[in-house]
Amino acid sequence: MIRAIIVDDEKLVRKGLISMMPWQAFGIDIIADAPSVAKALELLQQQEADLLITDLTMPSMSGFELMREVRQHYPHMRVVVLTCHQDFDYIQEALRLGAIDYIVKTQLEKEKTEDVLGRIVNRMCEENTRDPKLPATAVMQAEAKSERGFLLCGTGKSTKVADLYAIPWVRTGSLYEVEQGTWLVPRPSDAVVASDIQAFLDADVPEWILVEVEGMRGLPIGEVCRLLKEYKQGELFYEWQRDTRVYNVSASAIEKEHADQEDTQISRIKERWSMPNWVLDDKLYGELLADIELQRLPSIHVKRSFYAAMALWEVWFKDRKQLNQWNDQVEDLLYWEDWSEWLDSTRKHLRTVLGAVPHSEEVVRSIYKAVEYMKTHVGKEVNQREVAKAVNMSRSYFSQCFKDITGLAFGEMLRDARIESAKTQLLQTQQPIYWIAEQSGFQDEKYFRRIFKEQTGMTPTEYRATSMRGSSVR
Repeated sequence: MIRAIIVDDEKLVRKGLISMMPWQAFGIDIIADAPSVAKALELLQQQEADLLITDLTMPSMSGFELMREVRQHYPHMRVVVLTCHQDFDYIQEALRLGAIDYIVKTQLEKEKTEDVLGRIVNRMCEENTRDPKLPATAVMQAEAKSERGFLLCGTGKSTKVADLYAIPWVRTGSLYEVEQGTWLVPRPSDAVVASDIQAFLDADVPEWILVEVEGMRGLPIGEVCRLLKEYKQGELFYEWQRDTRVYNVSASAIEKEHADQEDTQISRIKERWSMPNWVLDDKLYGELLADIELQRLPSIHVKRSFYAAMALWEVWFKDRKQLNQWNDQVEDLLYWEDWSEWLDSTRKHLRTVLGAVPHSEEVVRSIYKAVEYMKTHVGKEVNQREVAKAVNMSRSYFSQCFKDITGLAFGEMLRDARIESAKTQLLQTQQPIYWIAEQSGFQDEKYFRRIFKEQTGMTPTEYRATSMRGSSVR
């Protein structure tokens, strides 16, 4: 928590600020309030604070004088000033003395208090990343002077960087944001590793983990942060366990991503998870989980793969509300252990749904094998008799079961599979439309164009152009 003291000669102002603003929600603990500069200085001698919120105009000594004292004796403390003035000179002088923000008391009700506190916490973090000897633009290019540091990673969506101020060496160190919810704190070479780690474990930060980072010296801070982002999204994503809070890594040993392999891996995961065979087949489910762990695909691409796969679940799972809920849940999955638990839970739900179909599990499995067969043969002359034979079912019984289980007639499913194939080829190749139509199983280009627009609302050419523009923006 960020420990804060409020200084204002008006008691009603102090109590009003304490009661009306959601300090705790932003990780700020008001440990004391003072009616004067003298009392504030007395409090600072008695207890440590990270943030001072002070009025500028007070009798005896002003807030400006308090700021000068703080800058001299408590250089790591951050200051926010309270003022009744929109006077530029007042504000300019406060900022010159080191204030990170200011609050105009007469306008506080017009501003959202959440916005004010969010801004203050963000600026505290920004201040802690700055080396006063360097211009701000050069900070990330500067070489790390320390051989080691600590990477602090949140393990839940509700984690707040302000929580980290409960750790003594965070309050006095520099924080560099690696990505959302992940911060690097370089440590002096003479710092004692064991005591630093123990201080982390003793702090009340249960939703954070610590990674001891070595091999930093000589690398630009920006490069260290980039490597640690890859580590967080790769190795740590798979290694994290709920009962383990301390890890270690060498920055110089982190493997770089192989971007040329990512699209192939994403496509493979999407294809293998898009149909429900894994829901019904325990062995296949285990193999698919093991395959993702073996590939070590970065977390962001695992998420992309499953978003793409889940978009195709609509073919065989008709509960759109549940699909939307799952999409929202996926956004909150931070580590592979979270993913594994979510997949187990989702699979259990899907098994119950598929089990409600008035056909045996063997028949359900056969029908979805048929759907997979259709998807892999979209470019060929596929008919119902051929597909039924491929899964060892009679044509009449196959036709009866197919719509019961998938919710679509055979022809509708085949059409949808061919449209999906065409979409993929429009994005992944520059082949002409007639070629894509043929490769997707449409022998008549004019018919293909008409069906494609009916299903997507766009012509094939418009779909390709629109999707390419979206990709270039991202």
